[in-house]
Amino acid sequence: MCLGNSRKRRPPILEVHHIKRLADGEEDTVENAIAVCPNCHRELYFGHSR
Repeated sequence: MCLGNSRKRRPPILEVHHIKRLADGEEDTVENAIAVCPNCHRELYFGHSR
């Protein structure tokens, strides 16, 4: 999702996004997580870029 954004910054700043929400009782595992830049992480939650 954010390959273009993460290449612009060295080292890239990444945040963990859980694919299935922990609040819904899902597991906190590597398989349930992806690394995204802060902009894409915000877009995943709110559905749009600023």
